[in-house]
Amino acid sequence: DPKFEPQINALPVSSNGLNTLPSFQFPEEVSVIISEDRAPVPLSIIRRKLNQFSPGEEIYFPTWIVECVRDMKPMGKEIVKITFLLQPAEGSDLPPLTQNRLTAPRILRIRKVVSYVWKEIQRDYEAAAAKPGAATTVPSNIVDLTEADIEIICNQRILPLNMSLAAVRHFVWRAPEDLELAFRRRPGAIAASHADSNGVTAPNPAANSA
Repeated sequence: DPKFEPQINALPVSSNGLNTLPSFQFPEEVSVIISEDRAPVPLSIIRRKLNQFSPGEEIYFPTWIVECVRDMKPMGKEIVKITFLLQPAEGSDLPPLTQNRLTAPRILRIRKVVSYVWKEIQRDYEAAAAKPGAATTVPSNIVDLTEADIEIICNQRILPLNMSLAAVRHFVWRAPEDLELAFRRRPGAIAASHADSNGVTAPNPAANSA
């Protein structure tokens, strides 16, 4: 899906495999943090000044950094996207998306997936309502739906909003097949109870008693 695929312009590469930009030397007092992407917050492995590193500590660096900086090798093209299925959870009152098989950068956070689900539900309804003879009322299950009402689950586990797709696949999905995500309304976020089954808003009893 193009909405999940930001364009990245690569730097030109010279014949010797190095970028054609001039070299740059970092100040020795610059701070370096190496961490693993874990939920709910990244786990810091190393946090120190550049001039405090000791010989042999390159084992903590990602392989591509060592090969690029120490061995002067060009960075290889990494598979940076993940294909996944996105559909309503079992028992969810939310409608399925028109496009439910998606491709996104592996660093994409679940927060963006929630936003995508909400926008696509609204877009699908607007597209259906624009057809000749279509109903003009908003279905009761989405009339008051907000992004905050939606949660994403995988393997029966509610995913933190700041977790990346790569982390979900590695720590939660743990299978060679394409990642499968499901969405639903949060248990505390109930569909508009003052709307009838046709989606037409009816008087709210609580408002009359105020």
